[in-house]
Amino acid sequence: MVTPDVAAHQLNEGLALWALRQVYFFVRFPVVFEDRDSMPNIKSVKKDVIRSRQRHERNVAAKSTVKTAIKKARTAVDAQKPADEVENLVRVAVSTIDKVLKRGIMHPNAAARRKSRLMKRANTAAASASAATSAA
Repeated sequence: MVTPDVAAHQLNEGLALWALRQVYFFVRFPVVFEDRDSMPNIKSVKKDVIRSRQRHERNVAAKSTVKTAIKKARTAVDAQKPADEVENLVRVAVSTIDKVLKRGIMHPNAAARRKSRLMKRANTAAASASAATSAA
């Protein structure tokens, strides 16, 4: 038979273990639960939240890469850089957009729109550059 003192000791040990698990969890995944009031209680839901946060961070990074590639290409086009350099940067930007699209991070129409606008700008700049050289 368990006496009240033993039961209280076991309860305290159980609470201590639970508290240690919580501390370990928050140390291991500090970004996941900034608002501890809304922390899920179910273990699988905690894991889902962690995976969701990781995917979100990965997707944000991929979108940032796309924006950077497009900006580099647009800057090269607007600065009237050499045609081969512009062509290379546009190719890199389109490739980056296609990679992000393949992973499902970007909507297909958004990817097509961005590629179209970039190609249109590059082709217009190339046409005006060739017209200027042929007129001279």
